[in-house]
Amino acid sequence: EISDSLGNASQIDYTDAEGRYRFEDLAATVYNITMNANEFPSRKRVTTFDLLLIRMHILGVLPLNRYEQIAADVNGSEGITTLDMVLIHRFMFFMANEFTTEFPIWLYGPRRENIEDFQAGVFNTVHLENVEVGGEATLDLIGIEVGNVRDF
Repeated sequence: EISDSLGNASQIDYTDAEGRYRFEDLAATVYNITMNANEFPSRKRVTTFDLLLIRMHILGVLPLNRYEQIAADVNGSEGITTLDMVLIHRFMFFMANEFTTEFPIWLYGPRRENIEDFQAGVFNTVHLENVEVGGEATLDLIGIEVGNVRDF
């Protein structure tokens, strides 16, 4: 969804098969883009291999990169602990349908070379400023499925 700085929704669009989408005929102003995926985590995409990678990271054997760390933090505590592993385990063995109700399943934001300053709470809204009429603005965004560590 794209909305102006006052929160008025302008357009809603969905990605194509390659994950691209386009907003057209935007007036020159400040826009907020809000990305959302309304789905539960997938037991096909979150597997025991994700648990293994998280365990190896916690033990210091195989450090996860920053995107993997974001995916591994299923409870949104901004750290990776055995509680994250327990929540994934409960989900995988049908003891829960989601990791936690307080934290989204998908996180979206700009792909960055240096993502060390990432904060989960600010990863769902991207700001497009001063889009000119007839002009184009290209953003390289990423979606992170919480729990799915191995896809980075």
